[in-house]
Amino acid sequence: MDLIYFEYFHKAAELQHITRAAQALNITQPTLSTAIRKLEAELGMRLFEPDGRNIRLTQAGQALQKHTGRILREVQAAYDELNNMRELNNNRITIICPSQIFDMEAMQEIHRRNPSITINRRDRFALQTRADLAAGTIDLFISTPPYQSGGYKCEHLAPDPMMVLCSIEHPLSALPEIDISRLFSESFIVYPPSELRDLIEMLCRDAGFVPHAACEIANVRDMLPLIAYHQMVALAPAGACQECGATPGIAVKRLVGITRRTDMGISYPGDRPLKTASRIVRDVFIDLYRKDPERLLRKLPLSNDP
Repeated sequence: MDLIYFEYFHKAAELQHITRAAQALNITQPTLSTAIRKLEAELGMRLFEPDGRNIRLTQAGQALQKHTGRILREVQAAYDELNNMRELNNNRITIICPSQIFDMEAMQEIHRRNPSITINRRDRFALQTRADLAAGTIDLFISTPPYQSGGYKCEHLAPDPMMVLCSIEHPLSALPEIDISRLFSESFIVYPPSELRDLIEMLCRDAGFVPHAACEIANVRDMLPLIAYHQMVALAPAGACQECGATPGIAVKRLVGITRRTDMGISYPGDRPLKTASRIVRDVFIDLYRKDPERLLRKLPLSNDP
């Protein structure tokens, strides 16, 4: 039984007039008359009978009318609930982004443009991240280098120069900047397998050596104790180094002597339209870095320079 027949019947029963009911439903009178005849045929009972120029409900029609109002209200309530769920889902996005990039200024601007947006920020090296990227369920991904696999599109945000992290007791800490060729004999703390690790290894190979990976750690914050006390070094983008802050015992130095650009970008699935919330968040970051291209470097803790 087609639900639209109940809607047509209910309006005709309410107005007791075929022409006025058709006008209220924005359909033609023959269309309404045909629908009512089909409903009567399906039920095997007459629902209306003539009453001069009007119509009136039969006993069967009166019985049906008791239910159609409730049925239509329940259906409308179901549509409303599903629409609310869809709206909530459209305003909830999952973003892979370093915590120091997703700062208060960005959050305030996002909520100024749409206060209903809810953001699930996830770490790049979370266990589920790779599977979600492959499945295309990550809405936005801010990274250096930009993620461009699996059909993801990318927008450039800003240069994200590579930095050297070392102990202030390390001889390299006395230099104002560090040429990558000086790192050939060092023990490295490296990121887990990723586009970022691939980039760092390419920079080292370009300089004529393969980095000796002493251990793998997923974020700069957890690298710092080993760097401070065990004389290891790490290469990390400037954006990631912001979480070093003024960490005691750590020197943050500019890496020079490299031939490849290191840029940060924001990526998103290219095989479907962006949700409105995703577009707003993407545009906020693009606007912030377009307005202030040195945004990453301004927050960089280079306080340990001699």
